[in-house]
Amino acid sequence: VRREHECTNRFFAGFGNELEEKMDELRREKRKPSYGSFSMSGEYFAALKRDGSGQESFVLLDESFAERETIMAAADFDPAAHVYGIDLNPSDSHMAAFEVLYPGADRPASVVCRWDTKEILYRLDGIFSHAWNKKGDILYYADAWIDREKQVAHNRVCSLNIETGQKQVLYEYPEPSVLIMLTLSDTGEELFAQVWVDYHDKELVCIAAESGEFHLYRHREPADCHYIGTE
Repeated sequence: VRREHECTNRFFAGFGNELEEKMDELRREKRKPSYGSFSMSGEYFAALKRDGSGQESFVLLDESFAERETIMAAADFDPAAHVYGIDLNPSDSHMAAFEVLYPGADRPASVVCRWDTKEILYRLDGIFSHAWNKKGDILYYADAWIDREKQVAHNRVCSLNIETGQKQVLYEYPEPSVLIMLTLSDTGEELFAQVWVDYHDKELVCIAAESGEFHLYRHREPADCHYIGTE
């Protein structure tokens, strides 16, 4: 690695001081905090923050995007955890579903937590996506069971009742696939599951939230399908 750095530095040294000044500018920009994965519920507006040292935390923002307070840090989950998403509960703003990658895990986890008390209510491992229902009492999530012998993953959509802890399988994709990304419809009546058949082609499944009935939008040719809204 040291020799590679020396080689790289010799190459860029040929461009003079102008490039070094530009690199210094970029380094200074990188040290500034960055924000992403915004979520809003009631009066609260939350975001994922990464500071200049790479530390991750979740913060509340005001209407001008200024920080109000830190609500959870990566260390609150695990000192070595990587956090990357927050979804505030639509009816209880002090509850949120966090997306966390724990050290050594193959897939991320969805962690349901009360950020005002730091109480972890549920930890769902092996989850790539989740979505609250409109009432905030159900968390939909997509997980997979792995056929170790055939080395394939079978993805499914499940629900978790926050009040009772009851889990239910709503839909299982019948063929091997990579993962499923979930989106709740504008009306809250349907759950759309974007099935990654592979890393290029995606199919869309519409699941009725109440009855569990589903419709698979399957195309003759490879396609990439997304739910964008209900009209």
